[in-house]
Amino acid sequence: MGDGGGPQSVQELPAPAPSGGFDPETVEALEYAFADLPAEAVHELDFLQECLRKLDDKGRRLCELRYQEDMKPAAISEAIKMSGTAVRKSLRRIREQLRACVERRVASEGVQ
Repeated sequence: MGDGGGPQSVQELPAPAPSGGFDPETVEALEYAFADLPAEAVHELDFLQECLRKLDDKGRRLCELRYQEDMKPAAISEAIKMSGTAVRKSLRRIREQLRACVERRVASEGVQ
């Protein structure tokens, strides 16, 4: 990645948090990404962490790189040897998966 000050290789990237969880900074960044939720639905964010734990390792890793490390899809693609298109599509699918998971949790809990 050159002189951007970021990691130079996949080996230099931080490892995922143990037990498949995210550190507080990642959760906060993802909550910010979901900030378009109405104020009365803020409690829905409580379900986000549960939904994040359900992601596979690749999904969690992509989320960490994008939202914790604040890497752009192009930089992620270089770091993990995926095409930029594949990274963007994967992140879109992950966001859709997380949104659907949160919505299911809300419905099952009867949260309004």
